[in-house]
Amino acid sequence: MTMGKQALQVQEGKTSHAPGGNTPAVGEPHKPVSVNETVASNGAGAVSTGVGQGLVPDYKAQLTAELKLAIHEQMQTALDKIEGRVNWGVAFVTALATIFLGVLGLSFWNIRMNIGKLEKESTVAKQELENICKANTQLRGEIESAKVILAELSKLRKIVTNAANSVLREAEELGKELKDKAKNVVANLNDPIDSIEDGEKSSMVYSPELFEKAQKGDAEAQYGLGMAYYTGKNVTPDFFKAFDWLLKAAEQGNKDAQFQVGWMYQQGKGVVIDNIKAAEWYECAAKQGHTKAQNNLGVLYFEGIGFPQNKVLAKKWFHAAAEQNEALAQFNLAFMLYIGDGIPEDKQQAVFWYRKAADLGYAKAQNNLGVILLAGAGASKDVEEGIRLLRKAAAKGVDRAQCHLGELYRDGCEGVLQSNSLEAEKYFRLAAEQGYAEAQEALGTMLHDGAGIPLNKEEAAQWYRKAAEQGLGVAQYNLGKMLERGDGIPVNKQEAAMWLQKAAEQNYKPE
Repeated sequence: MTMGKQALQVQEGKTSHAPGGNTPAVGEPHKPVSVNETVASNGAGAVSTGVGQGLVPDYKAQLTAELKLAIHEQMQTALDKIEGRVNWGVAFVTALATIFLGVLGLSFWNIRMNIGKLEKESTVAKQELENICKANTQLRGEIESAKVILAELSKLRKIVTNAANSVLREAEELGKELKDKAKNVVANLNDPIDSIEDGEKSSMVYSPELFEKAQKGDAEAQYGLGMAYYTGKNVTPDFFKAFDWLLKAAEQGNKDAQFQVGWMYQQGKGVVIDNIKAAEWYECAAKQGHTKAQNNLGVLYFEGIGFPQNKVLAKKWFHAAAEQNEALAQFNLAFMLYIGDGIPEDKQQAVFWYRKAADLGYAKAQNNLGVILLAGAGASKDVEEGIRLLRKAAAKGVDRAQCHLGELYRDGCEGVLQSNSLEAEKYFRLAAEQGYAEAQEALGTMLHDGAGIPLNKEEAAQWYRKAAEQGLGVAQYNLGKMLERGDGIPVNKQEAAMWLQKAAEQNYKPE
């Protein structure tokens, strides 16, 4: 160090800088310094060297003092540095703390804001939870109510199902009845061809002369030409041309043409079906005394086709035609009177008109009158006459007459008809092949039991099935039992259950 060098120079007697700063000129001797001066200059570090030696500079003390001063300065410098660094550190820490506290303060502010939001959201959530709880309570109540309603609905469903089954059975029975009536309606509508006598037919052959007369406006020729096209007599059949010529004649007042036009409108031959127009043209012809038009007009009123249903008017037109010996009208009038359908019942008058129609050879009238005479219902019982009439009707293909005869031959009629299984089978088969369900079931039973005819359970099942498919309860039951037991046919429990259920739904109970 500097101070050390100075002290070393003094000890060697060389020129040295005085600690006090008084530097002697070159060549000058050092000026004696008193102890006090030394102390004053160098501080407490200068001491006396001893008695007798006088006052001489104490270089050792001076050196020590300078060393202490240097150390002090260095320490001060170090302390200043340390203090600076500490101050810097404190400032840095303070800055960091300030930043941290600022961030922390911002975070606290955000947290407080978030807490505020959370408190609001918590309040909303709490309210929603309360609403949910209320809704849940309400829902539970509604669920309980729904359970009660479901229970009631289940009961109601059973009631409705039972009612529906009952209605279905009634509908099936009504449908069968209406189907039978529909057959009668179709059968009881006069086909115009049947109304034409042989003499008339011969004049309805196409010829150039007939065509020329029709073109000139002759109503009879137009009618004849229209019928020639309708029947295909000496010309290619053409319903459209037939309708055009017949309409021309009808518009000129030809009652036969009016009847034919009404029929074609009703059947949709050569023109679009239009029951209203059919009724109008029938009425035109009926008012001119055309008996078949009167009968057909009565059928339309009876069924409510083309007119509102009016059975009083139906009876009126049937009676008008019946008085003119129109067999179909006599049969229809007898039917209405016998059952009192829309008019007062009068079995005596019904039998009168049935007999009229039967005498004219109308097969259905022969069947109905035969059944009435066999039963003595509405007339005196006459079994022989009844059987005679049934034979006539059966010979003309009336399925019910055939079935009635089958029953008579199967069971026998004391004093009149002996039991004859072969004859019974014959008549049952004739009716069954025409699709009559009662005859199909009866034939099936004979084949199943081998009652006077060869046993054939497989064929029996086939006839039972045909009748069952038409809704006959006894046939459904018999077929179900055969399938259940494997009676002559393969076992089929599932199908058996279906047919037995159908029979039960019709309240069929085996005897």
